[in-house]
Amino acid sequence: MNVAFLLALVAQLIGTAAVWLTDHLVASGRRTGTLYCRVGIGFHLQIHPNGRVNGSHEPSHLSLLELFSLSQGVIGIRGVFSNRFLAMNKRGWLHATERFTDDCKFRERFQENSYNTYASVLHKNHRTGREWFVALNKNGKAKMGSSSSVKAQHMSTHFLPRMNMHMKLEPGFTITDKEQERTQTQKPKPRTPVVPMNRGQTQIRTVKFKRANRSHDPVAKHCIYSFVNNMEKDGIPADLDGTVNEFSFYDEYLDSKITPLDIYYLEDEKLARQVVELGLRGTGEVWKREEFESRKAAVQASRLSKKSEQKTLASAGKELKDNFLRALAEREEANRSGKNHSIIFIRDHSACGQEISGYIDYAHRLKCGDFEPYFSGRKRLLPRPTDLSFYNWKTNEVASCDSENYHVIANNPTGVLFMNKKDRNIVNVDPQATPCEHSPRISIKSDIYQHVVIFDHYIKCTV
Repeated sequence: MNVAFLLALVAQLIGTAAVWLTDHLVASGRRTGTLYCRVGIGFHLQIHPNGRVNGSHEPSHLSLLELFSLSQGVIGIRGVFSNRFLAMNKRGWLHATERFTDDCKFRERFQENSYNTYASVLHKNHRTGREWFVALNKNGKAKMGSSSSVKAQHMSTHFLPRMNMHMKLEPGFTITDKEQERTQTQKPKPRTPVVPMNRGQTQIRTVKFKRANRSHDPVAKHCIYSFVNNMEKDGIPADLDGTVNEFSFYDEYLDSKITPLDIYYLEDEKLARQVVELGLRGTGEVWKREEFESRKAAVQASRLSKKSEQKTLASAGKELKDNFLRALAEREEANRSGKNHSIIFIRDHSACGQEISGYIDYAHRLKCGDFEPYFSGRKRLLPRPTDLSFYNWKTNEVASCDSENYHVIANNPTGVLFMNKKDRNIVNVDPQATPCEHSPRISIKSDIYQHVVIFDHYIKCTV
């Protein structure tokens, strides 16, 4: 793309984009953020421009919502990106509308577990008086509020407001409640919006727009918005090798510098990447593709050299008679190299005679400890409270902990799940569930352990 043409386009459109943002994002005291539902693996409520409502595990520009108060305990919910209002019809279906009606009024209640519920003010079961709640199922789809399973006590109706209180936003609409005939006599003073641009990073950088003359042509709202900004470059760390290890591809590196708000302005992911690569993003030094690839190759060469210098396997030269120890020896090299992230379930008695069980991240244990005593028979491999999960059948002690390779999902209704941090696939250890292709379930008969199961999670190479 011609750099001069892109700069001219940015200069021409920044005034329109900045003033449109100023008209819609000015301080008003209304809450703006996301609504996180605890059901399943966790979903953020989304409102689409076509009126569809669902949930997404990762927050996006569609999950940016604004909650505005209508009366005591009654609120409305608007999608900032879609500019539509969350509503529930007379059958209990969730949808989004362009105009605010009585279907868009919800009663917000705070539960004892610190989650909130949102019930329709207009619609409910008139025979029993049961309220209809906003809810998502375990797959992230909107549930019917009139369903008998949608109750205030069920986790599908529990939402955690994650509000960015430092984001002072003013919507470009006005809601008039018919029950309250009050008019606003004082208009809020226009302020320069301060919008956080790098979600999930430790450095907080802001975008500062200046007000400019604009036309009230509605077509301007649908143009390509510029997101060139003035960044504070003081104190930006240059963790070069750490950044190379964090991303597998150059496009992922560029995506890390793009936020949902940027996509909202440009409406084109490829164009956003090109602007970042040209250095117009204003986030400091941006590597070129050749520089990124060269650093990536250097880091991989360093890893290979370190692996070649590693000591021999802990199981090498050992005469293993137990089936479980032989299975561990067969998987030791793959788990040390990162090709396989095995999960081991063990149920046996501790040295105190108490029955314990738990799930162990084999690759993480290999990295943190010496397995030579286990293979030589001097020690027995048993679950610990610091493993993925641990349970003492006598004292009823329960513990779970994330490892280097897995994130524990303990609030799943069907049982505990483990999400691999590298390929983000879910390992379901429920014996009643159908085994996954990428995580086969292997039960092993052992002479020294009461019950042993191994889940081999093979990692696909992405580099």
